[in-house]
Amino acid sequence: MIEVCVDSVQSAIRAYEGGADRLEVCSNLVIGGTTPPIALIRGIKKHVNLPLNILVRPRHGDFYYSDYEHEDMKEYIRMLHDEHVHGVVMGLLKTDGTIDIERMQVLTELAKPMYMTFHRAFDMLQDPMAAMEDVIQLEMDCILTSGQKSTAYEGRELIKALVKKSKGRIDIMPGGGVTPENFMQIKAICQVNYIHLSAKKEIRSKMRYRNDMVNMGQTCVDEFSYFETDQAVVRMVKNLDS
Repeated sequence: MIEVCVDSVQSAIRAYEGGADRLEVCSNLVIGGTTPPIALIRGIKKHVNLPLNILVRPRHGDFYYSDYEHEDMKEYIRMLHDEHVHGVVMGLLKTDGTIDIERMQVLTELAKPMYMTFHRAFDMLQDPMAAMEDVIQLEMDCILTSGQKSTAYEGRELIKALVKKSKGRIDIMPGGGVTPENFMQIKAICQVNYIHLSAKKEIRSKMRYRNDMVNMGQTCVDEFSYFETDQAVVRMVKNLDS
């Protein structure tokens, strides 16, 4: 199962044409992904016939959320039922680096019977082995993790240990820095059935006139480039997997 993370209709189409089995849909992938607008989900569904897992993350940054943000997440999950998507991707932490079980239970009850993934907030937890048991108790279906390292390849030994300890009770899905060059090593070492990647490439703006005196956000962000899924990279990974 090759899951590709996308944040636009164009990227979804490219991932689909490259052979993706499933999509994670978000906005703002360049900052790790945030909750996408319903309009984006509907746009993707018009052009792509794949299972869609939808990220529920109200902002970038840490995964300790206010009561207002938790309310936003609850309402959004209610809306997702009307969109008939495959699953939700979510995670809430306490300030001590443990899972916020109480508030996660509220979200998982709202999300059922959709497929539920605990996202890479897992990589910010103090004790990943104990946390995996918490996620299983929450009756979630999958953990997306880079093995608490910057990339899944670097974190491969922890991922392997999680797979072994899980004994098939939950899907463990490596994600983060997955490329055609390291895909087969991650798959072989971790013994997983699911792998997550973005396969993104930089697209340079077609704007001929550019006002370089204006910045629309953080100064480290290039206003005249963005990222899209690279269909060729998805196809390369899919061919390796076949």
